Amino acid sequence: MNTGADGALILVDLQQDFLTRPGMEPHAATVVAGAAGWLAVWRAAGRPIAHVLTRVSREPDRRMAHWKKSGLWACEQGTPGERTPDVLGPREGEAVFYKEGYLPTAPEEVINWVRETGASRAVLAGVMTHACVANLAAAVLSAGLEVAWAAGALGSDRPQAAAQVLAHFASKGVREFGEPMVANDTVTSAVAAARAAWAGSTADWTATRAALLRWADMLEGAAAELGPEITVAVGKPITMARDEVRYAAASVRDVVRWRDEFKGERRAQAGVAARRALGVVAVLTPWNNPVSIPVGRLAPALAYGNAVVWKPAPAVEGISRRLQELALHAGLNGELLQLSEGGAEEGRRLVWNPQVDAITFSGSLARGRLVLAAGAERLIPCQLEMGGNNAAVVADDADAETAADAVLAGAFGFAGQRCTANRRVILLPGVREAFLRRARERLADWVPGDPFDEACRIGPVKDVAAVVRIEAVLVRAATAGARVTRVGTVTGPRNVAPALVEGAAEDAEIVREETFGPVLVVQEARDWADALRLLNAVPQGLVAALFAKSDESWEKFKAAANAGVLRRNNATAGALDGLPFGGWKASAWGGAEHAEADALFFTRHQTWIQS
Repeated sequence: MNTGADGALILVDLQQDFLTRPGMEPHAATVVAGAAGWLAVWRAAGRPIAHVLTRVSREPDRRMAHWKKSGLWACEQGTPGERTPDVLGPREGEAVFYKEGYLPTAPEEVINWVRETGASRAVLAGVMTHACVANLAAAVLSAGLEVAWAAGALGSDRPQAAAQVLAHFASKGVREFGEPMVANDTVTSAVAAARAAWAGSTADWTATRAALLRWADMLEGAAAELGPEITVAVGKPITMARDEVRYAAASVRDVVRWRDEFKGERRAQAGVAARRALGVVAVLTPWNNPVSIPVGRLAPALAYGNAVVWKPAPAVEGISRRLQELALHAGLNGELLQLSEGGAEEGRRLVWNPQVDAITFSGSLARGRLVLAAGAERLIPCQLEMGGNNAAVVADDADAETAADAVLAGAFGFAGQRCTANRRVILLPGVREAFLRRARERLADWVPGDPFDEACRIGPVKDVAAVVRIEAVLVRAATAGARVTRVGTVTGPRNVAPALVEGAAEDAEIVREETFGPVLVVQEARDWADALRLLNAVPQGLVAALFAKSDESWEKFKAAANAGVLRRNNATAGALDGLPFGGWKASAWGGAEHAEADALFFTRHQTWIQS
């Protein structure tokens, strides 16, 4: 007996011709796995399920006008492209509705089916979020029913258009299934307070400078206190956790040095070219570096005369409160440094607040696209750091053993939970055997340990959900034909044994997506040109590394690598120490962070001409 108490699940266009479209984001395998999970839960609970599928035919030809104009045939009846993956195929008792365009042929039949199940809402999964999923959602809402999204089961080959659609529906109250809509809005008051403080403040760099330097000293002195808190919160090995705090202190001092050199005005014959503060900046930071990333955004925002409303990740809110306390004790203006806690809903309200003048964000690509949708709607500056799928190329003349040791450390340190982690290694023929031999020998050195052990380099991942996600990606890779090598015995619910993955197809999920776990993908290049092609063949472009003795190879690498940070004879992971940090392609948007890049983002041009 179907019960619609928790909603009716509707899967839209999960068919091969759509799933295999170039540019699908997230990867089709991720979407299929997500949808399969929702199907399993709904089937086990006896809840209502429907499939909305595209089916076109030659006679009569009722394709959409733009399909006809472009000569596109997709999901043609009886072809392999019309089929769903086996795991998503309709079962007996599940409703099936067909369509030839954006909506089912008789959309009222879908609406009536939802009502007949007793459901008050439709939970939507599928691809073409920007088009067919969006149109069905609009039809359901228009009929007076609620809509929720099936988290992890939506995809699009127009991902930024999809983000705009999701942002639009969010303004109508549509959320991911199970996501709470908070009743207490602390964001509005925090932004209003920051706005009032900024409007009434006068730029006093001398006072701010002194307070920032005191904050740096206090952070350095708090490394012994904050280090264990970081380890408890996110599983970062204790030595790395303390180093993070010290690095944050050093970054504040770097901000002060750069701000001292900043020229806010340049006089010319016609007038003055000035740089002015932005105003109220929304700062959204992740969990994995809960001290260094926030400090690296807050310090320059304040140094260049802005007010800040900071929303940290919920998992590290206690650490964030302590950082704010230290900042206030150092003498920074608490009205200009507002802390707003909460989850996705609070983040959404913050970036859409009309009194926010700019946004800086670190996190996933999917969340980053939603932030960009808010910024684009209001035409305000956005700075987004959205992760990496970083590769190291090991050239024929490299020391294979040294390269292997460095790459494994870059891949598995902190369980791979760094945006700069070495996700891939690309091997030239001359070093392939020696590198792999060394890597397999050293894999046993990377069994997860107690993160409070001073010698520990790899501890647990963030939570059990991360374990499930990483293991599922590895299972899918192996099922698709990749060889997955793991050694050692892993204990503890949050520990993941590092994995060496060989033989994955270039278009495989594990190659093209950021796993964000202790996983190293090995790719074999035919020659130098092929290595550079593989390096650049993923959507992301944060960090790339080259292991080579030849200076000529390094020059060629610098000219060809499509990444914002390039390293030589070292892994992709690691701090930059006073240099700008920013990615290309799907890794970033809106400019780099740190050093001279801070002034470019946290201020804007204004020209003064006086007659």
